[in-house]
Amino acid sequence: MSDDKIVAAIRGGNAPDVVHSDSSDNTGAFCATGAWANLNDYLQRDNISPSILPPAPRYFTQYKGNRCALPMLADVYGLYYNKALFRQAGISGPPKTMSELAADAKKLTQKNSDGSLKVVGLDPVDGFYENAAAHWGPMFGTQWVDSSGKSILSQ
Repeated sequence: MSDDKIVAAIRGGNAPDVVHSDSSDNTGAFCATGAWANLNDYLQRDNISPSILPPAPRYFTQYKGNRCALPMLADVYGLYYNKALFRQAGISGPPKTMSELAADAKKLTQKNSDGSLKVVGLDPVDGFYENAAAHWGPMFGTQWVDSSGKSILSQ
């Protein structure tokens, strides 16, 4: 269930008992508002220590000491690239900055004679898990909130 659907269900008074959220970015908001229950008592009751989790998912599944989520997975992400296509485009190695990534993507993109795409240099809007705007945006300098935590999306 997307976080948008989770929020809509909560606001509509029909909150689900269990959800799968694809984004750990919202854990704090869901925990702080009580939308997600604090699971500490359940874990303690069943003698499950959070120490069994690796440090990163142990951190992003809690908020201010309240464990409101459990990790579904913890992936290792990286930039995978085709060396042959890079060579063909005159690119000597992987990009080291987001500006280089954008420039390389343009060099790698190829079109057919009818204008349709033959090779896509980068597809950040694929919609697959980590390719969400919430994840890509900050890498390019996007900010969602100001220093006080207030939303700046309408600015």
